[in-house]
Amino acid sequence: MFISLQDLNIMTKVDITIAICTYNRSRLLKKCLDSLLPQLSEEIEIIVIDNNSHDETADVTKVYTTNYQNIRYLFEKNIGLSHARNRGIKESKAEWILYIDDDAMAF
Repeated sequence: MFISLQDLNIMTKVDITIAICTYNRSRLLKKCLDSLLPQLSEEIEIIVIDNNSHDETADVTKVYTTNYQNIRYLFEKNIGLSHARNRGIKESKAEWILYIDDDAMAF
């Protein structure tokens, strides 16, 4: 019997990581994530890097991580965009990393 990685619900290497660094902008983050969903595929992962937020960022992201296996949430305790971006580089499963601001929408 052959079992594929997809059957095991394990994410394989992706081509592109879309990284969203965010800090206390949960309402804007939701709009950003919603705009990215139509472009999501098995070859693309989204990483939300929470840069030590004190709002509902984790709760907002949990809705997406629960429903989409290629959306991940990371908490980065060291505040600063460079720390968040470096964490995205470290955690990416792809060769290419694209950054989008949490207040931007993709079309």
